[in-house]
Amino acid sequence: MSLFWRAALAVACACALAACAQGPSALGGSAPTAGDPLPTKLSRDAAIAVVRARDDQVGRVDRTEARLLTWKEYVDLAGPPGAVNADPKASPHLLGEIGIAGDPELRVVWAVAVSGEVWPQLRVPIFFGPLPHPSATPNPSYRWGLFLVDANAGGLIGAVDAGIDDSWPPLFAKLPDHPAALAAEAAADPCASLARLPDIASPSRFPARTLAELMANLPRDVEWMRTLQGVSGAWSGALWDPRVPRCRVDLIVIGTPYFARAYPAATGTWHVPLMVGNDVILTAFVTVDDQGVGTLSGNQGGAIPAPTEAEARAAAALPSDAVISAELILARPPGCGASPMVVWRLVRASGTAVYFAFSDFHGKPQGILIEEKDMRFSSALSPRAASVLRAC
Repeated sequence: MSLFWRAALAVACACALAACAQGPSALGGSAPTAGDPLPTKLSRDAAIAVVRARDDQVGRVDRTEARLLTWKEYVDLAGPPGAVNADPKASPHLLGEIGIAGDPELRVVWAVAVSGEVWPQLRVPIFFGPLPHPSATPNPSYRWGLFLVDANAGGLIGAVDAGIDDSWPPLFAKLPDHPAALAAEAAADPCASLARLPDIASPSRFPARTLAELMANLPRDVEWMRTLQGVSGAWSGALWDPRVPRCRVDLIVIGTPYFARAYPAATGTWHVPLMVGNDVILTAFVTVDDQGVGTLSGNQGGAIPAPTEAEARAAAALPSDAVISAELILARPPGCGASPMVVWRLVRASGTAVYFAFSDFHGKPQGILIEEKDMRFSSALSPRAASVLRAC
């Protein structure tokens, strides 16, 4: 055999051996294990358990696997992760980006793939802010989801991809999988102990005619518990207030609720402050119908201040015409503001009604008296108030 043909045969054998050495990755199977171990406080099974415990995002599980890699390795292959749209058929597929602090080469994560039923934005939508809200129609499920779990903090970072065209994430086989250098056991995930809330399609209703009824029934309401879990960061994409340690629902307490009637109607709204320490992080609204039945109807960040009754009475009383009744109501003071605000309705002994509200001018006292002819109510507007409303 000539020297030329011996060299050609050697090259052919080398190429064949190289093809065999590529293993299943070259054929579309699992990627080879990466060489360098990465530090993690979570085992592979523990990382999978973190995801499977989130039954607000994971339903039936047909298959699940996990790979250990750095944040940079994930981004290099998949691009910057973002929140996945709740609707599998909606565009864009990813909403915004999920960022991290620190060096992405040092941030170690478990990429956990789940095949079955996945809801990246929760099974039932959570709505924040003033009414009206869309109906709480359950979100459609995806066939697979890809989750990132912090390998050292132990918590779920979020669902970073999902799909319906395949039964398994196509990217998963391309992700590196480092050996795990297990360190000390990770602290228990505080979210694991939270109650698993049932799926509900409509708000619940409960007696709330009095403060005693409200305080007895509100803590048992599913939507209320969902709100508490949301502001404590129990789910990815929820409105987490940074003043609440993650999933520490036990640190959130109810402040002093107050009721404002939708004058002249008999219905009204309880304003329920949620507090962490001395801070009001959110005010929830419980609307009460004319039968005394309440429904959690929305919320607003922070406190919604109202003057005290003592301040209102002092401002409205006259030397010869004392205040005989005071009541908090929802009304619109003069101007073109669209949203009702909490004001005091004060009736003097003469029968004259005046209204006391916080002033925008920060006077001392910080409030202003308004005559009844200038107020705008939920109904039965005075002719002057109706003309002001039309002008707005």
